[in-house]
Amino acid sequence: MAALAEYIRDFGHLTFEEKPFCDEDNIALCEAFYMDIERAAPNHFEDEPMPFDVMANKMFELNGNKNVPMGLILNKSVSETVMAMGKTKRFAEVKVTACRAVYSEEPAIQFDACTFILPDGTKVITYRGTDDTLMGWFEDVQIFTQKKIPSHKLAAEYLSEADEKLPDGDFIVTGHSKGGNLALYAALNCTQSARDRIVTLYNNDGPGFANYDYLESKEYKELLPRYKHFMPANGFFGVMLAYDSDYETIKSSRKLPPFAHDLTSWQQKDGELVLADGLTPMGKINDRAFNPIFMGLNDEQSELFDKVAYTVLRGTGQKGLLDVAKNAPSSISGAVKAWQSFDDETKEDFISIFHGSLDVIKLAARTVQEETFPVMHQRITNVVRMFTDLRQKEFVKVKATA
Repeated sequence: MAALAEYIRDFGHLTFEEKPFCDEDNIALCEAFYMDIERAAPNHFEDEPMPFDVMANKMFELNGNKNVPMGLILNKSVSETVMAMGKTKRFAEVKVTACRAVYSEEPAIQFDACTFILPDGTKVITYRGTDDTLMGWFEDVQIFTQKKIPSHKLAAEYLSEADEKLPDGDFIVTGHSKGGNLALYAALNCTQSARDRIVTLYNNDGPGFANYDYLESKEYKELLPRYKHFMPANGFFGVMLAYDSDYETIKSSRKLPPFAHDLTSWQQKDGELVLADGLTPMGKINDRAFNPIFMGLNDEQSELFDKVAYTVLRGTGQKGLLDVAKNAPSSISGAVKAWQSFDDETKEDFISIFHGSLDVIKLAARTVQEETFPVMHQRITNVVRMFTDLRQKEFVKVKATA
């Protein structure tokens, strides 16, 4: 049985008064919000909040009285998790409101936020991670190529609006994956009034940002005592880009790094997350490799990466990954045609972006063997500079010979 399912089973009979909101509750609500509950729950702060159990039953009815998958690679048990939570004394008394979903292809936006209201009036403002839509995945690409994505602005506005429309009670702000990135951004960029109400800020394995500037900001230092940053010990997504060193590693039942991203695999004991002793060797290698690979892009390369990724994804002619899988031949054909629509120079420029990546991964693996974690900041800086210089030389060489 998955760790989250065990928590729901073993502690669902306890009210939040008997067992105060804890880190595992944060995990449960983030996982539950991968269900498109905005179809059943109130969509505006002005609406009457809906009890969690009522929402769960309504979702079940909307899905034909059966548990349905939320996408190709999203956890297949999300619907079961929501139904199980709704049947417990603990979560049945939680209320749901202001479930907001924004989707756009031009510009690419997949933004989803929801507010869960605990019995004592505390608002758990939750940001969804990447869903099944291709635009959601493209927005992930933009996290690596842009300093700010459209969902960042929406996330900060949502938190500020929650402060205005729900004037009473503390805030807990949370999210998983891209949602964790949005939660951190929102807390840093919302109104001061909203920030003052945050008692706990959770970032559950969300990627970092395109630069380290936020770590020196007044807002980050202000939030740091209330900030909880979790990532699995064999980190993958959470060690991408510039992230803070104030994180805790969690043991996962999934061994391969990308799959350890799954919240239901994060181990718990006696109702608490099980901490690991730092990153595993694989997590350290990922940490050393991802920063140089993704943070060395110049503006021209970032624009090119966005252009190619967007064109190829749109070329599939599908909205989501599940659609791609169901229509694989036409989807693949469309993506190939979209790639072939670029001229030779553009293709060569795009491929040159990845020159030297294998060497960086090899260097990361070698340094993990030689050094203990954490890595000295200067060593990371040197590796980033070396890889950036190498890639720029290759990029210029390709353009010169094109």
